[in-house]
Amino acid sequence: MSTLKTTNLQNADASSANIVLGQGSGGGATIAGVTTVTGSLVANGGVDASATTVTANQVTLSTWAVHSGDTNTKFGFEGPDTITAETAGSEAVRIDSSQRLLVGHTSSHADLHGKIQIAGAASQSLDVARYTANAHPPYINLFKSRNASTGGNTVVQADDTVGYISAAGNDGSGFHSAAGIAFRIDGTPGDNDMPGRIDFETVSDDGTTLTNRLTISSGGIIKCGTSGTLKAEINNAVSGHQFISQCSDNNNGFEVYQQHGSTATRNTFAAYDNRGGSGAKQLAFAVRGDGLTVHQGAICMNSETSAANQLDDYEEGSWTPLVHDAAGSNISITGNTGNYTKIGNFVNLSFELQFDETGSKNGGAMWFHGLPFTPNANYKSSGNWWYDGGGTSVDKTGGGVYVSTSGSGKYLLKQCVNSNAQPSDDYLRWNDVSNSRYVYCTAFYRV
Repeated sequence: MSTLKTTNLQNADASSANIVLGQGSGGGATIAGVTTVTGSLVANGGVDASATTVTANQVTLSTWAVHSGDTNTKFGFEGPDTITAETAGSEAVRIDSSQRLLVGHTSSHADLHGKIQIAGAASQSLDVARYTANAHPPYINLFKSRNASTGGNTVVQADDTVGYISAAGNDGSGFHSAAGIAFRIDGTPGDNDMPGRIDFETVSDDGTTLTNRLTISSGGIIKCGTSGTLKAEINNAVSGHQFISQCSDNNNGFEVYQQHGSTATRNTFAAYDNRGGSGAKQLAFAVRGDGLTVHQGAICMNSETSAANQLDDYEEGSWTPLVHDAAGSNISITGNTGNYTKIGNFVNLSFELQFDETGSKNGGAMWFHGLPFTPNANYKSSGNWWYDGGGTSVDKTGGGVYVSTSGSGKYLLKQCVNSNAQPSDDYLRWNDVSNSRYVYCTAFYRV
């Protein structure tokens, strides 16, 4: 092989050397002007082009390209199919062999699958800012097409998930989803028609499966827990349902609907407070399934909540009337039945009975007792009664009763003043009735 030994290689038209070869064992070469290398230029010791421009179709580096005068800032090839960049002596970003962009870490975790991954011990965030003199915001856009080729247009279908935001936590062995927000097609899409909904999903305790908990539909309907057609639907935890809806039949402006089996006495809507201070909840206001409005245990009318305007009790039932003579001895009767309605402190009752007594009794006024509620005092009250004696000459009627608190409640039947009556202050007496005859009565009193 021939050898050319020289210190200068000079172009014939140049006044100075284009290539100056270094002397001694260190060697080196300085190339002035523009030089074209048709083959490969291999510089095992490095290429210093700090003062000039190097133009090449391809530059092959074994490892790094280093910033001149700032050697801890560089980029290069740390391994096969890997590109890295360092600043201040630490790796800042990496593109790995799977074409993932890694920021803050050097290798992808087994549970991380995204093409862009930001991870590290410090606070990690992704900021998108926009500075414009208008109302337009920065955007995060998610796109979905059913075409298998990038850039292809194929219409999506109903219930397709076109975007998803997920949050996961580590259980000590790996990451698992905890909650997510899904953007889905809510209906059949078409040209310039893309109905969408948002599903909010969470994982229940002791589980790993995401479950839809709340949906905002394409029509703006909010659905919680279950599907439905109402504006808002709430499913509670005891196999019952509460539905809250804007009215759809133009009869009401807003509706609250409670469904829990066939029982109508549960509260559809209730508010509680802690008036007792013991921590136990106490009913302050409720609307029950039977339509009653309740304030602190009482029914209120026309928004009145004072005690005088509250209906604190309503009851219907039956009772069994009994009779004893003026001396307190029971009088035998049959067919004795009675009914009552109690509204607040007001009792309306009725009864009928047939005398079935043949023994000797005190002939004075008879007391009718066994009242469903004890009267609040002794007084005369309203009532109507009829003793059916078997004919007009022996029938007796009355327009009032006298109630007494004695013996849990009893009353006398006041006779009217007429040709068949005893003196006006008399009450129906045992001497006025016959065996097997009837008494019918309605009366009112307070408790």
